[in-house]
Amino acid sequence: MTRDIGGAIYVFLRGAATASQGLLMDKPPRQLIEEIDELFAGAARQSANEINPR
Repeated sequence: MTRDIGGAIYVFLRGAATASQGLLMDKPPRQLIEEIDELFAGAARQSANEINPR
């Protein structure tokens, strides 16, 4: 999974003339990605159960 999550680069046009050239690079920690994945998986299961109750 680590090789599949590369992070993101945000471009802020107002900061283009600064030392950072308006770029912000961010890569969330693996634990955060896994927790969000579990949260979405639970929401998907709940949604599926609401559509097709057993």
